[in-house]
Amino acid sequence: MKKILCVLLLSGGVSLVAQVKKKITSVYGELLDYPPSSTVSNTLSGVNLTTTVNGVTGAAVDISVIEPWRVMGGSVPATSNLQDIYQTGKVGIGAGNSAWSEKLQVTGNSVFVGSVKIQDGTQGANKVLTSDASGLASWKSTAVDIIDGSANPGKYVEFTTGDNFLGPNITLPPGKWVVNLGLLISPKTGAGVVPNSSYSPRMTLSSSSTALQQNGFSFNGSRLVISMVSTGPVVPKYVTFASGAFRVNNTSGGNVTLYVWNTGSINDNNSWGKETPAINDQGENYLYATRAN
Repeated sequence: MKKILCVLLLSGGVSLVAQVKKKITSVYGELLDYPPSSTVSNTLSGVNLTTTVNGVTGAAVDISVIEPWRVMGGSVPATSNLQDIYQTGKVGIGAGNSAWSEKLQVTGNSVFVGSVKIQDGTQGANKVLTSDASGLASWKSTAVDIIDGSANPGKYVEFTTGDNFLGPNITLPPGKWVVNLGLLISPKTGAGVVPNSSYSPRMTLSSSSTALQQNGFSFNGSRLVISMVSTGPVVPKYVTFASGAFRVNNTSGGNVTLYVWNTGSINDNNSWGKETPAINDQGENYLYATRAN
């Protein structure tokens, strides 16, 4: 019967090829299917990952040693692209990242599709991202910060032969500021301007209204505003208008109030009498600061 079937198949022009699975021995002495199948499976037990290929299971790999990405909210290593992941260590991408100090360092160009949010505590509305000399960025306001002080002394405040507080003051937050000052200088109360006299009012800033001192702030440049004038034979009603600017840095870590002081002002070769000037106010005085950083 077998012979008849073979004759009939051959005579009909039909050939049959049967593929038979065989067992072969690998170089390690393992019995493998031939031809091989394409079955691959992974098994994760804790931090140990094992891979099985064609029925052969390899040695377990401790993936905690290679700092795995973990599933968000836990300590289980992530094994799927569908999981939200995080990393407790530092991440370096690109050549040259053998050592870095930041959480993420990328060598080479980067492309962000979508918005970028940088929250370092300095963020706010209408701010721009600026950097320091090392490239460290922070948010800075695009608006001009202006702080008004009190420039009206409320009464005539006479200069003395030494140092004295003249009344105007301003309160500044931390940072660098340009303090602009303009004061009308008049004779002392009850006196008039003396002909052919010279006046040199010199003013500075103090962190106290009772002592000339410099605590919590520093000057960037000159600490004085000075105005020099000679009255001439025809005297004016007022001596002069003293104006100028101080560049200061509030280093206190909080708000600091700065007080305008007379310091060593002179007039008429130090002959202080009825020529002694004082701070007056007819609406011209000003004291304000603009942020310098």
